[in-house]
Amino acid sequence: MQILSFEQEPVIFLKPTSSYLENGGTIEIPHPLDSLYHEVELAVVIGKKATRVNRHGLRWRSMYGCPYFEMKAFIPVHG
Repeated sequence: MQILSFEQEPVIFLKPTSSYLENGGTIEIPHPLDSLYHEVELAVVIGKKATRVNRHGLRWRSMYGCPYFEMKAFIPVHG
């Protein structure tokens, strides 16, 4: 198996805006859980749609960065 570096294959990971939580919001954790995996990432949010924008025409005021917590719950399945 060949392992590719980021230089060879850039990765873009998208999350819907419905997965965002407002500042000060409460994170709801379902019960029962066997395990809760979490990591902290940096989200870059683009505020306007654009096509064919060159690097000189990019308007940084329409973008911002924010901390993003990705959480995955592992719920036991009995059957």
